[in-house]
Amino acid sequence: QIASTSSIRYSGTLSYNLPSEVPSTAKEVLLFVNFEHGGSGPDRTTYFKIYTQEDDSHYEKYASLHTYSQSAWNTNSENMWLPVTSNRRVYVAKQGNTNLTGNLGLSMFVIGYR
Repeated sequence: QIASTSSIRYSGTLSYNLPSEVPSTAKEVLLFVNFEHGGSGPDRTTYFKIYTQEDDSHYEKYASLHTYSQSAWNTNSENMWLPVTSNRRVYVAKQGNTNLTGNLGLSMFVIGYR
């Protein structure tokens, strides 16, 4: 597991190191990205950019999360391949400037590489 956080509720970019189990020869990693939320708000769809970068180049994927003020829990998950770059980091950036409230979390795992 490379990420487990509730900090995604705020604007900004979070970054995570790839684990040492990913060999230096790996060209891509397969990530399992999971968002969980319940009793969260406001009622809106928020987009997250998940990416790696090399200099000024971003290699981007996107995931969406719809929050609403209800006690039911919802999960949104995606599997995505991203290139391994020289800094061996993965970034997650919440799009938009509205902070989210309530129970909200992100988990991210490396489940493969090639």
